[in-house]
Amino acid sequence: MLIYGRDAEFQPGSSRHRDPSILRKKRDFMRRSDEYFFTYDRLAPEPLASDYVTLKPTPASLALVAVPPTLTTGPATSVTAALDGDLGAVIANTELITAERKQYLVDRWEHWRRQMDPSGLALQRGFFGE
Repeated sequence: MLIYGRDAEFQPGSSRHRDPSILRKKRDFMRRSDEYFFTYDRLAPEPLASDYVTLKPTPASLALVAVPPTLTTGPATSVTAALDGDLGAVIANTELITAERKQYLVDRWEHWRRQMDPSGLALQRGFFGE
């Protein structure tokens, strides 16, 4: 995915280019089958991504690397909390979270980690909607 420029560059009347349609054709011609081009105007927050975490593969499993400041906790957290990694250390490096909220998240993370058994299946009844 390549993100560059503004939509105005490709619009007649607002582009600094004589013929923005040629610019668009050139850009579209350069794109490979597995590439996507976007302009900065197209970027927007994705509400469904508010709990996405960054993971790194290790020889044994996946390790937690980073969390967003929008992180929430709940039953689905137990799957992620069972991964390798110390949320306390990771969250200490996360900006835009108050110290009180960081401690709350660490406490809840540990709670949900305890809800998992070693096989990775939730111990809490009803976790999978049964």
